[in-house]
Amino acid sequence: MRIGVVLILAAFIASCSKSTNSGGTAPTLTAPTFAGPDSSASADTSGVAQAAITYATTFNVIAKGYVARFTGLTGSQSGNTWTWSQTSGGVTYTWTATSNSNGYNWKLVENGGTFSNWTALTGYESSDGKAGNWVLYNLNSTVAEDSVGWSTESNGDLDGTIVECNSSGVITGTLVFTGISIVNHSGDLKVYAGPVSTTYEDISWTASGGTWIVYYSGVTINSGHW
Repeated sequence: MRIGVVLILAAFIASCSKSTNSGGTAPTLTAPTFAGPDSSASADTSGVAQAAITYATTFNVIAKGYVARFTGLTGSQSGNTWTWSQTSGGVTYTWTATSNSNGYNWKLVENGGTFSNWTALTGYESSDGKAGNWVLYNLNSTVAEDSVGWSTESNGDLDGTIVECNSSGVITGTLVFTGISIVNHSGDLKVYAGPVSTTYEDISWTASGGTWIVYYSGVTINSGHW
């Protein structure tokens, strides 16, 4: 996960001022909110459930940071493309959103200081923000570091996949969230130490507790509940 990016976000957010968009109705950047088990997971002494909470929380901090960086900026429209720009600490952050038939294609470019027109983020979001995908890139690199895709079920539950890569683009972890309900405190998370395979941890939970199962080559080798 892009923990270092959080520090960059904090410096930027502190300097942002609220303003209004210009030239019509501008799109709004949103981010999915992934959730792990609630406080009842403290009864799981294996640490698996707590890890699920950490995975979800870390992503949410990063994603919300990007949204906070964008929120309140003044946008201008040219054709089907909106542009927002903000300079902080000698770095200019430029967002663009280009409309398509179902939503918007997004891009964030950073220039100045140690950045030379570096594309930090690309992605797509539906107009209502209920589905989309983001790709976050390694610092000053065109190699993807994290990517996330999400969709919303008819009942409002969230499904999504987060893929983590190293600086060479090799997948080092995959998180698959299914049926995440903030309201009902329930969901399922599969954790892979690399690409999706038959070796993984599966954590399922409700408001009253949950279970975890460790699979190796499709065979259960450990399990527990809380």
